[in-house]
Amino acid sequence: MFLSYLALIGASHFEILWVALLGAHTSAKSHFYVLMLCACMGLSLYLLGVASKTIPITLSYAIWVGLGILGQAIIQHFVFKNTLSITAWVFTCTLTISVLGLLFSQTKHGVM
Repeated sequence: MFLSYLALIGASHFEILWVALLGAHTSAKSHFYVLMLCACMGLSLYLLGVASKTIPITLSYAIWVGLGILGQAIIQHFVFKNTLSITAWVFTCTLTISVLGLLFSQTKHGVM
């Protein structure tokens, strides 16, 4: 089960990376970004599939997307210097708290 959660965290990291590369590709128009983007997409989906073998798909997908949104918000703010409103940050944090709540509510037989 621990390895499944590591795979899920890895899948989230690759999702964050491919979305960031998508933003970089639109400004640079380089084939390198397209290749890296496709590789990260494939790895992200593969690791999500690995994690979904032991973690219920509803839980693994929610964590994958939630961590992706949080990571993207952080990257957009610090790397690409895009600003989010206070309201957007509040809802991003609320989403993160909800994803953590789903994670900690999991029992041996699935989600409570």
